[in-house]
Amino acid sequence: MRHLSNKTAVVTGAASGIGLAISEALLTSGANVIMADVEEPRLARACDRLAASHPRVAPFRADIADPEQVQALLAFSISQFGTVHILCNNAGVSGTIGLGKAAWEISADEWDWVLEVNLGGVINGLRTFVPHMIHHGEPSHIVNTSSGHGVTTGPTSAYAISKHAVTRLSEGLLFDVKNRNLPIGVTVLIPGAIGTDIMASVRNQPDACAIVTEGEAKKLEAYGDGLKARGLPAAEVGNMVVKAIQDNQFFLYTHPEQQLSGVNQRFAHLTEMTNPA
Repeated sequence: MRHLSNKTAVVTGAASGIGLAISEALLTSGANVIMADVEEPRLARACDRLAASHPRVAPFRADIADPEQVQALLAFSISQFGTVHILCNNAGVSGTIGLGKAAWEISADEWDWVLEVNLGGVINGLRTFVPHMIHHGEPSHIVNTSSGHGVTTGPTSAYAISKHAVTRLSEGLLFDVKNRNLPIGVTVLIPGAIGTDIMASVRNQPDACAIVTEGEAKKLEAYGDGLKARGLPAAEVGNMVVKAIQDNQFFLYTHPEQQLSGVNQRFAHLTEMTNPA
């Protein structure tokens, strides 16, 4: 999709961080954008700011872990701008990555919540929007946000497990659309350290969950502050995503020099059948 002008994009997790940056970059490229997020007040503020210079943008509050809300997101998008050409499955939560919990120490609530949002949200997006793209038949593109944790090895976290699944799902999606000769491109975004608030995403945990204690929340906040201080500005990632859509680029690393060393190490263990280290 070389030309994005007047194409319509849906971006989840759009109220802040990478999602907000992708939304702004798409608007600058001439696309219409539906910004979706579970945090309605923050979403409204972000959308209002962008609408001051890019009027073809609209917000929609949606929990992407709920298939019915994702269906409603599609219906709203069509009502606003018609055909949807670009879907950015970006919304995600960190869980307690950074606290060093072992697999058996992660609560059932955390496993459920992180997998339902990070993996289930992408699945819901694909099951809802891909049939729409097939029906209208115009060139389209899907961006799934994974993570550097989703292509490397290391200690357990619900976040890393979910992102490995997103990477594999994206690879499968690429095969699926090619096998059916569909005009749909696929990108898997693999961010490294980015200046966002994702480590504070426990603020959006379901009311019935008790994923972190107050002390753990403070530790996560401090960990997140360190990431933000050294992280790549999210705006740069937004521009990378637009270029990847235009170039039909599948793997999109934000820090390739750093990230590929971990990828190469992991695959050396796989191919040489040595124990991960």
